[in-house]
Order: sequence, then structure tokens, then C-alpha cells
Amino acid sequence: IYEYDRPISFLIVDLLGNMFAFDTRFWRSFSDLTIKPGKFTAEFLKGHRARYAPPFRIYIFISLLMFILLSQFIQSNFKVDEEAISKLKLKERKDIGLEGEEIESDSPENDSTEINLSVNLGGEDDEIKLLEGLKTIVKNPGIYINSFLRVFSWSMFFLMPVYAFFLWLLFRKKRKYYFSHLIYSLNQHSMIFLIIILVLVIKLLLPGGYAWENYFFLYIPIYMFIGSKRLYRYSFLGTFFRLLTAIYLYWVTAVFVVLFILFL
Repeated sequence: IYEYDRPISFLIVDLLGNMFAFDTRFWRSFSDLTIKPGKFTAEFLKGHRARYAPPFRIYIFISLLMFILLSQFIQSNFKVDEEAISKLKLKERKDIGLEGEEIESDSPENDSTEINLSVNLGGEDDEIKLLEGLKTIVKNPGIYINSFLRVFSWSMFFLMPVYAFFLWLLFRKKRKYYFSHLIYSLNQHSMIFLIIILVLVIKLLLPGGYAWENYFFLYIPIYMFIGSKRLYRYSFLGTFFRLLTAIYLYWVTAVFVVLFILFL
């Protein structure tokens, strides 16, 4: 009766402990998820759930780790290309009538380049806002990188059930309930994020322009096809074209979602 009659701090710690508990189920789930495409989903849907960690819990943990590493990687490798900015400024002046001049700081401690753009937007206030916004972006790119990653993470969270809907639309003759495809979508995204994590870790530990780790991305389409073939049991061509269509619809939707968020 009094199990949850505890301080809120205890409940929060207990919730986080349950979410990120690394027990036997987690390692079994991790093993089946990575090296046995489709098995985790198939076994989970058969009702063998006691031996596996909840797919949503795995997805949350892996996605959180991936976005932390991605933020670290981008910020450690982001450089403002002053020459490219200068060329962009000249191109804009020629193409759309922007008037610009480059302001160089007299202080030797400040090496960053500021861009002073004056755009005829109908008012001096608009020109000042645009100018200050561009200066802020050039000086503090990390702020906008983190903002972009937050938007990207929420976009992926929204697109995951959309991708599950496309899977249901194309594979519903074999798995008629949407829940089955949602679990598979969760597991596919988790696996893709794991590949990204592996590549990011290698790039962070071995900086200097290595590219061989990018070949790990080739495992993603192979994994998706084998997993879909095992789970849905269509023919080779049937699985290939249905999966290809689902991925195409997914990326078209993703482009529209990203553009919509950017316009907002």
C-alpha cells in the first residue's frame, strides 16, 4: 500500500534506474538486436518478453547516447570557413543585391570574422536584427548545433511511428496489427543509431581524417533487408521492393518534416 509513499527524489531515481538497468535481459536483447536481424522483434511479438528488455527503453538509451556523441563530434570538428563565408557574401551581393562589407577586429585575441550585411527589408530594425543574427551564428555555432540536434531528435521520435505506418501499409498481409510494425521500427532505429554510435566513437578516439569506419554504414541496408525477410517472410523480391518503398516514403516525409521545422 505504501510502496509509492516516498519522496519525489526517490521515485525519480527509481525510474531512471529501471530505465537504464543493465541486466541479463538487456545484454540478450542487445545481442539479438545487433547480430540476429529481426529475431528480437519476432521473439518479442511471440510473447517471449520476459527474456528481453522493453524495446522502447532500449531505444531511449541508445538514442540519448547517440545524440550526446553526435553533439560532441560536431562541436569538436566544426570550423567556420572564413573564405567560404566571404565567397557567399560576394555571391549574395551579385545575385540578390545584398550590400556587405567584412569587419576585421583590431584585437589580436579575436580571430573570428564578422559579416556586416545590410538588406533592404523595408526598415532599419529588420536590417539590424538580421545583422546581429548573422554575427551571433558566426561567433557561436555551437549554440545552433545543439538547437538543431534537439530538433532532429524530436523529429526522429515523430518519424519513427510514421515509418511503422509505412511498414504496416506494405507488410500488413503478414503482420496485420500496427503494434508489430511499431516494435520493428523501434528496433530498426535502435540498430541504426548503434551503427552511428560505433562510427562516432571511432572518429572521436582516432581523429585525423580516417574514413574506413564509414564502411560500417553498409551493414544498415543488409541488416534491414535480412530482418524484414525474417520477420515478414515475403519472397526475396517482395521483401526488397516493399522495404525500398517504405524507406523512400520515410525519407520523403523526413524531408518535409525538417523543412517544416526550419520554416517555423
